[in-house]
Amino acid sequence: MADSLASKVLARHKQADGEHNPDPLTFKAFLSEFEQGVKRGQEMGTGSMMGDSPVPAMNDLVVVEEKVAKAAVDLLELARRIETLASRGNMGVNERRLAAKMSGILSTLFYQTGVAKGIKG
Repeated sequence: MADSLASKVLARHKQADGEHNPDPLTFKAFLSEFEQGVKRGQEMGTGSMMGDSPVPAMNDLVVVEEKVAKAAVDLLELARRIETLASRGNMGVNERRLAAKMSGILSTLFYQTGVAKGIKG
């Protein structure tokens, strides 16, 4: 099984020839994060509409958009660190830490972007 997965990953990257083709499982996972965020945003928007004013939804939207912006900044900072290390020829990578950090940032980015879309309607 591991050999099969490894060979699929290798084939995908050889075929890509410099392009960034998404892994189908990762692609589905991030779309799922986005869809869950949309549902949560719709719940938040509906909940605030039951009140007297839409102000809570607007406040929630501001908070969510700040989270999206922070995740984007975190992603750019991580990319800059990787670029700096690679340009120095000092690319000692701890794959577990990198995968966890990148996955966490992207999950937050996709989920909170979905929440923003759900609140906006």
